[in-house]
Amino acid sequence: MPYGNGWLMMKMIKWIQAVIMLAVGCLAPGGALKASPVTYDFIDETITRQVIQGIEHIYNLDYGPAIEIFQELIQQYPKNPIGYTYLSFALWTRELNNKKELTIGSVASPEFFGATKRFRVLVDPKVEAEFLEVTQKAIDASKALLLENQEDPLGLLMLGYAYGHLASFETTLKRSWYIAFLKGDLAVKQHKRLMRRRPDVYDAYETVGTSSYVAASVSAWWLKVVAFFFRHSGDKKRGKELLRLTAEKAIFVRDDAKMLLALIATREGNYSEAHRLLADIQGRHQKNYLLEMDMGTLAMLMRRYDLAEQTYQAVLNKVAERKPNYFLLDKGTVYNHLGELYMKTRNFSKALLAFQNTLAEGKSDSASLNTAHLQLGKVYDLMGDRAKALHEYQKVVDEPTLTEGRDEARKYLEKPYTASRD
Repeated sequence: MPYGNGWLMMKMIKWIQAVIMLAVGCLAPGGALKASPVTYDFIDETITRQVIQGIEHIYNLDYGPAIEIFQELIQQYPKNPIGYTYLSFALWTRELNNKKELTIGSVASPEFFGATKRFRVLVDPKVEAEFLEVTQKAIDASKALLLENQEDPLGLLMLGYAYGHLASFETTLKRSWYIAFLKGDLAVKQHKRLMRRRPDVYDAYETVGTSSYVAASVSAWWLKVVAFFFRHSGDKKRGKELLRLTAEKAIFVRDDAKMLLALIATREGNYSEAHRLLADIQGRHQKNYLLEMDMGTLAMLMRRYDLAEQTYQAVLNKVAERKPNYFLLDKGTVYNHLGELYMKTRNFSKALLAFQNTLAEGKSDSASLNTAHLQLGKVYDLMGDRAKALHEYQKVVDEPTLTEGRDEARKYLEKPYTASRD
């Protein structure tokens, strides 16, 4: 089943970032565990509040206000790397959201690391140039702090994040694996150093914990070669432990860690736990329609088809009511998810109606329309109406601007679709 525009959000791409970070081992932090403070002693409380406010905007898909906050931080504190680092993150995640390419399904899929066209993304050169410029400023400002004090906790924390953003950008948007591995290696090294010296900085645990879990989990042969080369086998149990500590005690990345734990739960087949984690985050970020869409996906994986239908219908209602940010969602995407749900439950009449709703929706984007034609062809094949099925498949093949689904449509032009092939 396609995963559509689901979220496990941009921060789920931290999973990819971690795969690139195979070069490091997981360091168990020492010292007693304490409740997280309002801020760290090396970050002014006012700055912490501004950063958290910006992060909240990002989780609510309000990139404009988030970018304004981080730009204001840069103006107020031009030598502090924190504004540049989070502006870099906002620019990267905004581009991911604009592309609508990376989801629970795609990030969790082994195909993500292959050469398939399915996961290739075209990046606007201007967007890339701006992102790289801001990220380099974050790196330079962090290194300036470390020149004065090589153990500066703010410098280590922000330098690790900046390298991590570069690694993630190269992986998710550029597909530049070699560069991504190099930057990812640098990211984890900074946070390992910070964990050794300041085990109370739980925001550093996320990077190292995720890296450790992924290094122990990869199946692609070339990733195993990289892990062997860097002498790192990873540790799933320890990785999850560090992520749980992050989710409980970090200041900036608690929800990030929960996202990652949700992805891990999804990969391990614990869909109900993943659904619970996403529901918790979505309950606090109710403008984030992508989270709710992924909750529908997880309900499907749980075979809770009633819950999935309720979720998608609730999203449609919020779109119709023009709830904040939900009005930005392409209704065709939701109709397509409903159609796939009805196909799964063999309610073909409802499936036809759902896909036809996508085609009738004036604001449906071309990708949604293409998906609707392809899925309609499948439904007609399942209903035994081959002539109508061929008509729909041909529309996909004839679409001049999109390649998504074209090979599949050609296959079913030759031979009818059967559900047993899924």
